[in-house]
Amino acid sequence: MLAYIIHHPELIGIVRGETEPAFKDSTRPEFHFLNNACPQLAAIWNETIRMTAYSASVRHLTEDTVIGGKTLRKGNRVMIPYRQLHFNEEVFGKGIKLFDPERFIKDESLHRSTSWRPFGGGITQCPG
Repeated sequence: MLAYIIHHPELIGIVRGETEPAFKDSTRPEFHFLNNACPQLAAIWNETIRMTAYSASVRHLTEDTVIGGKTLRKGNRVMIPYRQLHFNEEVFGKGIKLFDPERFIKDESLHRSTSWRPFGGGITQCPG
């Protein structure tokens, strides 16, 4: 995330201005404020993850399955990469190869999309 901010200097002032209140009254940042009152910071974080995540899932086939005309046999495993979902223009819009945190400001539902899998799938979408 820091690399993207450094390479987009206009974001430095935005992040400083938005996060400044979290550092005013304490020697430690107010994490609740950072998590709940900083939409630009969240958008930069989400866009960083969109651009860089390489998660995948492995599933055990419990029955023969046909995908794209190819038969995958029961008992085998299949690896499902999620990275390409983050580059779906129908979901994330034009310019998918460009770092654009504004896409998460303009559409707050993007991080709840079925194409949003930075940490894989599952019920919690958690890496751990």
